[in-house]
Amino acid sequence: MTATANGTEETSFGSLAAEQKPLPLGAGARMKARIVLALVLVVLGLWTAASFLPALIWAAIMAVALWPLYLAFATV
Repeated sequence: MTATANGTEETSFGSLAAEQKPLPLGAGARMKARIVLALVLVVLGLWTAASFLPALIWAAIMAVALWPLYLAFATV
């Protein structure tokens, strides 16, 4: 930041720090944007994990099915 002739500080981008204005969107528009962003992230996460889901499902099935056998051997 550098000082200007009238004593205010100016950022390296050339705009005065005190002149920053909020986005011209209402609260409803911001909420809808957040929901859309969250949905996009969930869809991308599921798309990325889709190839791993069958293996994870089988691992969970085997873990539940073999838990009593594990407990029997763990107490020996």
